[in-house]
Amino acid sequence: MITACDPALYEQMVQPWELLNTHLERGCFGYHMRYLKTAAVTIYSERFDLCCRVRGLSPADTFAFFVPVSLGSRSSYWNSPLQKSGFPAMLPGALDAVIDPGQIQVLILLTPSLLHDHLSAEVITQLLLAAENHLLPANQDDVIRLGRWLLELIEEANRRPQMLQNSAAVRSMEQDLLQYNFPKKEVAPGNFKTPPGSRIRARISA
Repeated sequence: MITACDPALYEQMVQPWELLNTHLERGCFGYHMRYLKTAAVTIYSERFDLCCRVRGLSPADTFAFFVPVSLGSRSSYWNSPLQKSGFPAMLPGALDAVIDPGQIQVLILLTPSLLHDHLSAEVITQLLLAAENHLLPANQDDVIRLGRWLLELIEEANRRPQMLQNSAAVRSMEQDLLQYNFPKKEVAPGNFKTPPGSRIRARISA
């Protein structure tokens, strides 16, 4: 577990995100993170001790989405409560979120190369549209199931860091992550599609 006791330290911890944190209530600031990272995927869970507003820019060349394991009543993304079931999502660009204290969420950052290697042009187009609308649709049971699996995965990676040195284990984890979130018929191992054209690559890398 990595912790920060003030907003400035939090802003350093979450780089390459370029974020400004403003706490919206009195009290002692606290931020708690656990993470795992491979060449193509970064996954981390986070929790604040105070209600905070987070504004800034996401990392370049990544597709990002959020898995709210437990959603706070005051939480919002891009000035809107999460009214529909699914995952807040974004291409590289501006983030504006309010996170309730105690809310646990998992952030996932995927590189364009991972998406292009394993997903069809049709699925990537759907992802782009979802990201433009800041919501990757999913039923609530799938949100909860994915959140629990990700927390277990982070815990295992922190308990056994050597697993991330095993290329076969990393590939398996990345494929499992894609299969959790996208149609299995599109990402089944050994049935990967031809990468889409430069227009899609440019959009997700912008």
